[in-house]
Amino acid sequence: MDPGIWRAARVTRRVARLLQCALLLLCCRTVSPSSLTVTGIVGESALLPCLDTNVGEQANNDIRVYWQVATRLIHSFHMGREDNTSGLGTRARLFTAKFKHGNFSLLLTNLRVSDAATYTCLIQLKHPTEGNSVVLRVTVTLQVAAHFAKPTLSTHLSEGQQGAGGVLRLTCSSWGGYPAPSVGWTCGSLNLDPNSTATTHTDCSPQRLCNVTSFLWVSAGVHCITCSIYNTRLKEKQTETFTAMSFPLENTKEMVVSKRAKRFWWVELIAIAAITVLLLLCLFLRNVLLNEDLERLRSALLADMTQAVNSVLKRELEVALSPVNTSLEQVKSYYEMHDERIREVEDGLNDHSDRLDKHRIITKRRQELSFRGHWVFFHEDFSAELGRKRATFREIKSLLYEKGVWFYLLYPARLQVTHEGKKHDFDTQVAAKKFHYSRWGGDGREEQ
Repeated sequence: MDPGIWRAARVTRRVARLLQCALLLLCCRTVSPSSLTVTGIVGESALLPCLDTNVGEQANNDIRVYWQVATRLIHSFHMGREDNTSGLGTRARLFTAKFKHGNFSLLLTNLRVSDAATYTCLIQLKHPTEGNSVVLRVTVTLQVAAHFAKPTLSTHLSEGQQGAGGVLRLTCSSWGGYPAPSVGWTCGSLNLDPNSTATTHTDCSPQRLCNVTSFLWVSAGVHCITCSIYNTRLKEKQTETFTAMSFPLENTKEMVVSKRAKRFWWVELIAIAAITVLLLLCLFLRNVLLNEDLERLRSALLADMTQAVNSVLKRELEVALSPVNTSLEQVKSYYEMHDERIREVEDGLNDHSDRLDKHRIITKRRQELSFRGHWVFFHEDFSAELGRKRATFREIKSLLYEKGVWFYLLYPARLQVTHEGKKHDFDTQVAAKKFHYSRWGGDGREEQ
């Protein structure tokens, strides 16, 4: 073979190989995939970047932008319009005005825990000869996180474990964070091994935020314990410290030392309303009792007035009958004229089986007895024995008088006591004393 032809063929093969390598490098640059990681906060917005200025310079009306998770399309732009009818709906948005600058990023708003995934950005351009081809592929991993609330710390000292030798249980709780945190316990500068001294329960899933509760058992003599909740994704730590310096643990069963304890205003409102109702009830009862006292006072005054009137009438009657008292012989003759009537009265007085009052019988006969135009009245005649029997009620009458209880000594010898609107009759002082003892105390025994 001619050496010149051989060299020309060799050069031709080398040029072809160089062209193939250049084309391969060009293709690799235009569709070379890249991977990014973005962390977003639940409830806030996250920007998934997809940038390439070279592709932006080639952008035209036929550009197509696709965002997808695996093979599922979630947002797109084609035929000059943005399509938000896919999975994320109106929570996803593209910056169409910045396509010419190579910005094809996707903005996600109101992030949810379920939005965490690996997203792929695909950019297609239409070439006159090759049709639609992928010119840019970017992979973005979205991590979702949420801030944990400041933990609350409470203690509990079980029954039978009071004192410095008892076991104290501390409970550390936090909520509203994501992902599952790392819980740590420290005593001063000493880190406690959570695997041997603590038990932690975490409740969370890809669909909701996490709640975490950790229990630690320590000696009741420990005075300073700190609980920490560490969010590994946000590199954020929340702590709460229990200090027992101001709390006597030997007398404490349950102490909540959280600084975020809530005060419910409606509890105070209910307490104020209850106090108001009680005050109104007290005023009402006071008025009722006052009315009862006034009624009792009115009855006592009426009784006193009645007794005073009876006394005045009795004196006036004695004055009016003074001429009769000076004419005893004439009265005796009058008695003889009406001997049968007087005998009927005496027979009625002697009949005690039906407990008739002698005073009523005499009063019934008053209208039939007169002397020289004057009415003649009869009063009870007390024998010595009856007088002694009536005198036995003096002591109980003194006791009732001291108590302000209304009483009346009926004929012949029966004590009538009015208490709480009811009348009680007693034939002996012993029975009356027993009644007094049952109501107000004192000596109610029978006299020997």
